[in-house]
Amino acid sequence: IAPIPSDDFGCGAGLVQGFENSVLWCGRTGLYRTDLAGGETMLLRNACNSDYLSGLSVDPVNRTILSTRMILRPDGQDLHVSSTVVLLDENGRLIEECDVNW
Repeated sequence: IAPIPSDDFGCGAGLVQGFENSVLWCGRTGLYRTDLAGGETMLLRNACNSDYLSGLSVDPVNRTILSTRMILRPDGQDLHVSSTVVLLDENGRLIEECDVNW
């Protein structure tokens, strides 16, 4: 669909049919939308190796995106890893964190 950015290792990648004639995909560098007709790729949400989206699901009726947000934070000698389920609008803006008991 589009080249993976050079600083993205493919971890946490997700790919899903987007809205209209597009696909949404994510990795450790961000959330992207690629227009299938023109081939243009747009960064919707910037991310980094310590805070990124993993996996995607799209609701075409409400035009929302469901994903898991991975957060990695150093805590002394340990690495604290947490995840939350998040709901985003079609442009990648965070609408809410969903309260899910794991």
